[in-house]
Amino acid sequence: MEQHSLHTSLRPRSFFRYLDVFGDMVFLSGIFLVSLAFHPSLYHPYLAPKMLLLGFFCILLFFVLSLVTILRDGKSAFPLFVLLLSGWVISNLVSSFAARFRNYAFRQSAFFIACAVFSFWAFRRARDKRLFILSVGALALASLCGALYGFMQFSGRDFISLEETGVPVAFWGNPNFAAHFLIAVLPLFLAMIIASRARFFFLALSCLVFLQICFLKSRGGFLGFIAGFVFFSSMIRSLFYKEKAQSGLRLVRFTHVVIFIIFIGILVTSMTFLYLDEWRIAREIASVFSFSPESNQYRILSWKASLRLAFDNILLGIGPGHYRLAFPLYAQPEFWKLLGTFSSVLNVRAHNDYLNILCETGLMGLGFFLGILFYLYRRFQNILKNENVKLREKIFVSGLAAGMLSTLTQSLVDFNLYNPASGLVFWISCGFLAGWGSPRNPVKKKNLSLIPGAILLVLSLFSLIFIPHRLAMNFQTEKDLRNADLFFKAAEYEKAGAIALRVLKRNPHDLDAVTFHADSLRNIKGKEEAAIQAYQRWANIEPWFVPIYNRMGESWFRLGKKDEAIACFEKALSINPYSEPDLLNMANMAISERDFAGAVSYFERAASLGGELMKQTEAQYGIALMQIKKYKEAIIHLERGILVQKDKAPYLSQLLGDCYLAIGDHENAAYYHKISRLGKSRGSDSINL
Repeated sequence: MEQHSLHTSLRPRSFFRYLDVFGDMVFLSGIFLVSLAFHPSLYHPYLAPKMLLLGFFCILLFFVLSLVTILRDGKSAFPLFVLLLSGWVISNLVSSFAARFRNYAFRQSAFFIACAVFSFWAFRRARDKRLFILSVGALALASLCGALYGFMQFSGRDFISLEETGVPVAFWGNPNFAAHFLIAVLPLFLAMIIASRARFFFLALSCLVFLQICFLKSRGGFLGFIAGFVFFSSMIRSLFYKEKAQSGLRLVRFTHVVIFIIFIGILVTSMTFLYLDEWRIAREIASVFSFSPESNQYRILSWKASLRLAFDNILLGIGPGHYRLAFPLYAQPEFWKLLGTFSSVLNVRAHNDYLNILCETGLMGLGFFLGILFYLYRRFQNILKNENVKLREKIFVSGLAAGMLSTLTQSLVDFNLYNPASGLVFWISCGFLAGWGSPRNPVKKKNLSLIPGAILLVLSLFSLIFIPHRLAMNFQTEKDLRNADLFFKAAEYEKAGAIALRVLKRNPHDLDAVTFHADSLRNIKGKEEAAIQAYQRWANIEPWFVPIYNRMGESWFRLGKKDEAIACFEKALSINPYSEPDLLNMANMAISERDFAGAVSYFERAASLGGELMKQTEAQYGIALMQIKKYKEAIIHLERGILVQKDKAPYLSQLLGDCYLAIGDHENAAYYHKISRLGKSRGSDSINL
């Protein structure tokens, strides 16, 4: 009987052991592969494929997690961390349900739900320190691959076409996004240098990562790195100062002399690097505290508009992903004027994670998020005070906390939590920190404690049945959009439009597909009416996105309907009074109506922006000035126009001669009239002005 009892008690342990191993494999695969997902070059280039990978692993992990919860922990109470994490997920779902486009909002909130599942698994498995070490190892391998490839880019041997050439962005496609991930994992590597046997590997890797951060020249990344490094250094110094025994660590004690020597070494090394770099990094860091750089103005004006947006939707927010849709209503004229410098930038995020969370999920979402941070702060304090926790483990926890602090610091000026790689690392770190040695308190009423496990099981079964099909559709959508992007760049607009239309049949509110479809039709002769309908569909989704009305107005103009075209351009200018394309279109419309004074007014507003488009319309500006008898100003712009529009050189030379004649300069008038006659007889290409 005793042997039978022993045998039956071991079987569940074996089952749970295999279950944990399977879950850990899913967990580690997600960390590694999401960190190495390639840059896809789409309108949302940093999200789509990583979201699909994360969703795939989340489904498997969700099912394993539900089994562990309902079978192993049926008699355990959920701690405060899990309740706060559940509240964070619920706040995203509630905001999505109340949003204007529910499907779009739920799709955007899926990222945070996936992160919560990974965080929950890290919380449940935090007692197994081997899983933590393996997780850091997976991040280390991903970082090593990224660093090696990044320095290949830096040396001019890039084998993947990415946005930033000559910058070691590796697989992240952007210096700031690369810095998001690197500053989150570097403190973990520093902890492994001190408290692991592979300290020399992590020392070499940390040096590579640090150099990569330096060459990225991300100012927010520098701030995050400095915050994490100072915090981690102070924690290590405090731990070794208070510890009387070394706890088996083979490391020299951090005395004042040792700290001074290390400081001098870092100072000499950094000064040498700054000298070789010609102090460019130092100037980048100093520019953080100045209002003059345009990127700083861009952020400050975005924050002001975001605050107004948040106060108007203070309780539940506007819904996940809806920030980009509502922001134009709250932007100031100064922002639109500055946006000309960032003409290719769409304000998708608030460049401040806390403001972005407040805008999209309201006080409800921000409250749960800050509650999680406060809980983790208290948890970190308790771990450091606990005499039963070994020094080695306290070093690991300090690395976790320092990496999280780095992310939260850069989040003040960027959107680290919305980056799949750094966001996943942050939430997994939350889970490890919350579950590090946390006790599981039994509850008296077993039925109540089974409710969370039952809910998880139902949701996991639902996910296994329905979500794989949805993920397959999303994968096909991303594949189609990639092809549409390639065809569009190759000027094969009919193929691009057909692919985009196929995507829209699956998801009528897919912004990328709407964009490709409308812009493709606009570039096909004879498809103006279809293009207008496509832009109207786009306007129903993004009613305050200025380029929609500019392009729609051009399509109306090609159909010969000037009133409708003017209405579109005026709509665009009512949203963004500094939209250079719409100002120039209105100026040209005024010329066609012989309203030359109005045309000059629009040209003057466009010229004050200093954009590139104005250079292409210098001749029209000069013609309008000539018609209102401002001959001296007209001469300047007509001469610039000849350099740009050489095919119209004879006609513009004639106008220049007339202007010089009007101001009494007969010599120049005769010269340009002669040039005009020669151009008409020989062809404008034979004249080099």
